[in-house]
Amino acid sequence: MVKYLLTLSAAFMISTAIGCGDDHDHDHHGEHSPNEEACEHMKDGPATALSAGADAAGATDTTHEAWEHKRVDLTLVASGDSFVGFVKYEAEAAGDYLFFVNNDAVLKVGGASAEATASVSECSEVGRVDTFELEVGEHVVEVTSSSETVQLVVEVSSGEGHDDH
Repeated sequence: MVKYLLTLSAAFMISTAIGCGDDHDHDHHGEHSPNEEACEHMKDGPATALSAGADAAGATDTTHEAWEHKRVDLTLVASGDSFVGFVKYEAEAAGDYLFFVNNDAVLKVGGASAEATASVSECSEVGRVDTFELEVGEHVVEVTSSSETVQLVVEVSSGEGHDDH
């Protein structure tokens, strides 16, 4: 019996210790909060490098795979004393989307400001999180920053009838 429990315990520990990668499904209702997921991706990737468009009409087209469980390293375009960029984001379901940023970047989705903004205390790599309520479909994300490069991680809120955060 002890041997069985040790084997079962070891199997559980191995399954929970596996890091985030492309080869497994995420359980956002499990042990990791969206903030912890964002910290993990911001620190360790994997990452997708994108160059942002200079205006909404020229927004860089992206795929869901470019964002899913990844950090997006977005290079912006010089605009006066700051940098700006536009990129398309595809929402696969209606709901709250959490956009985590590494610096002072200001985000707008479809021209609208975030519904909520909060600091992230779980790690130093994430500056804050902006929450946007999105409908299913394509959305243009506008990013303005004092830095030429911005790192973003997007997580879907685990709201779906739960209040996990």
